[in-house]
Amino acid sequence: MCSSDLEELIMQGFAADGADATAKRKNASVVEMLEYVKGLDIDPIKEADMLWIAEEAFNAPLPPGWTQHSDEERRIYFHNGSTGESFWQHPMDDVFREIVEYQRRVVSAGGFWQIEDEIAALEESIRKDLADWMELFDESGDKFFYNRVTHESRFDDPRMAVYHRLYQRIKMVAKMKERFPLLARAPRPEEPSAQE
Repeated sequence: MCSSDLEELIMQGFAADGADATAKRKNASVVEMLEYVKGLDIDPIKEADMLWIAEEAFNAPLPPGWTQHSDEERRIYFHNGSTGESFWQHPMDDVFREIVEYQRRVVSAGGFWQIEDEIAALEESIRKDLADWMELFDESGDKFFYNRVTHESRFDDPRMAVYHRLYQRIKMVAKMKERFPLLARAPRPEEPSAQE
């Protein structure tokens, strides 16, 4: 396959929904987009059906507290104003790599039940972990957040970033179900009984 065929395949994959691929997208060259696709562990030739995940990832909103910047060489990086950390990769890229793995697992298993169970368990775990955070106000009326177990306090709401990641995951699985309606309707396999 020649370079122009690969470029066309990538851009067709991004426009698969019939929408103009550039309408809401950030600007990126085909080379940059190909690097991004590979950075999400997607083989653009063998896994063209996953290019939609890369498009979603490329256009994903930043979690609360994060901002996008360019250095003097016009390279993009991401900064978290709450922690002071900066990274070259989008702070949600790890979630999108997991979404790529979700799609592989859904296709391999023949349904969504494993992923749905994992997300439900994750949601419950997050709910328990974040239950100890409280919104309080100091004597000046300024809002802050306090963890009654660890006694940590901070000005940004730690729940927002965690829920942002969870809801992005849920949204992507919902979109995946739209793309794989037969797998979305596949019945959960029967669990073997204790007698079997």
